[in-house]
Amino acid sequence: MRGSSAARTRCTTSNLKLRLVRYWYKGVALGSVSTNNGLESLHGRIKRFGTLRKRMPVGSFVKEMHRLMEEWSWASESQPFQSVPPRSLSLEVKAFHWSEDPSHMEFFAPQLRMGTYFVPGSCAGLVSYRRYGRCDSKPRRFKTFGQFVVWLKAYYRVFRNVHDILLCTCASSAKMYICKHSVTTEHMKYETDVSQKAKALPIDYHPRRGRPKSVGPALSMD
Repeated sequence: MRGSSAARTRCTTSNLKLRLVRYWYKGVALGSVSTNNGLESLHGRIKRFGTLRKRMPVGSFVKEMHRLMEEWSWASESQPFQSVPPRSLSLEVKAFHWSEDPSHMEFFAPQLRMGTYFVPGSCAGLVSYRRYGRCDSKPRRFKTFGQFVVWLKAYYRVFRNVHDILLCTCASSAKMYICKHSVTTEHMKYETDVSQKAKALPIDYHPRRGRPKSVGPALSMD
């Protein structure tokens, strides 16, 4: 009796927490920042190029911050802020091969007339799309954290933000602001062409590390 009552109390407490904090899961606020990585990166640049990881008096610190701000202001004129995420060849290859999967296209093609799209993820076979929608509208349906993780990776939402850029709720888009799902959506929605080079490369293509060679080999058959 004691064990059952304790389990019932824990279940009631967890449900109460989910009701109080309804939108607790990652991805509910589309296009918004969910981490402080940008702030930590700025702090790292200040320590690396400004204070050199040393304690400074307040007056010296203010002067150093003024110098850094002046340098960054001048640099912003020669290097404008990049508003569109870069698109690499390897990403084009992944997007092309993803679009060639018949199961993906069967699920995705009927949504082309809409403004928000859902694409299957790695755990799509474990959660039906109908159940995914029910959990999206009522997060308290999750009984364990494992169920939430499976739901998070079952389907991804592709949407257009206020800057008219296609974003996705997958991990790659959250980090790079671009992914194979958003690239595929753009290709299919606006019927843009995929480069022949991307079509010819295998799905596991990765560019070589290091700087590219500026000249050919010394001994050549040409």
